[in-house]
Amino acid sequence: MSAAKLNRKSDDEKVTEFISNTFEKRECNRFRNEANETECCECGYSKDVHSSEDLHSESDQSTRQNRPTIDAFGKLTFFVDEEDGSYWKNIRYVRLDHKTDENKISKFLYDVWKMDEPDVILSVVSDSDCFSDKGNEVNETASYASVQNTRKTICRNLVEAAAATNAWIITGGLNKGVDQLIGNEVKQRLAKSETIPQVVLGISNWGCLEEKRSLLNNSRVPIDNGFSLNQHHTHFLLVDDGTQKKSGCECKLREKVELALMKWKTNDEDRKLSTCSPFIYILIGGSINAFSFVENALAHEIPVLIATGTGGAADIISGELSSKE
Repeated sequence: MSAAKLNRKSDDEKVTEFISNTFEKRECNRFRNEANETECCECGYSKDVHSSEDLHSESDQSTRQNRPTIDAFGKLTFFVDEEDGSYWKNIRYVRLDHKTDENKISKFLYDVWKMDEPDVILSVVSDSDCFSDKGNEVNETASYASVQNTRKTICRNLVEAAAATNAWIITGGLNKGVDQLIGNEVKQRLAKSETIPQVVLGISNWGCLEEKRSLLNNSRVPIDNGFSLNQHHTHFLLVDDGTQKKSGCECKLREKVELALMKWKTNDEDRKLSTCSPFIYILIGGSINAFSFVENALAHEIPVLIATGTGGAADIISGELSSKE
């Protein structure tokens, strides 16, 4: 066997090397509980997951998380049993520090995970979050059944359009609310052997995942229907700020990543920052975090499609716009 073949790295080895050298996670390095009412630290994690050094640290530093080498990346593997056949599916995932440089993430998606450049990126903003049981918060004047039907129709048309136009879809990636509806539409198209979007990327909060411990130190993780992440996405970025059950950090990094993706363009064999394919925000429902996404999009002259009749922030904004006509 030639030296060239011996030195040739597999794709999985290249992924591992890039992640290990580029990305980090966050962990609390000082147990702090000023209230003394529970055994939990202010970071949200219990005392037993802190080291002895963390428990006795006297540090007064404002930032209490360090960044050890990342240990959660690989493939989520699950078995799909549809009426017309059975198959295995792998979904790539990686855990990221919430302060990871967005351009490094763009490079990773294109050059390491080998995701094909899209003709358009559709970013779906909704009200799915880790604290909502249904992910379907609506305003008082909206009928729940009507809102659900409208959301399902929009998600069906969105997935169909993405499959037909080489588009990426970006969501919060959770197995609830609008994120789940989009996943269900992908599932239905798979069952009918129809074309699906090449990329359905979920950007989720690591600290809000109930099963996050099972994602540690594994290259392949079997999952079932009770998983927090929606099984019909293709990739996941799991954003980590060292806390547990405290959402928000994933939204801030997602905004930065999306802006970086919008500017990242292939130029022959190299990639550089330049004008890229069209980018559209689609607001379906939406919690309080949705207003930040819309404000950020408009500040960068990104078009926002407001899905009227889907409840939440979408109907509030739509109502305000209608009143000014």
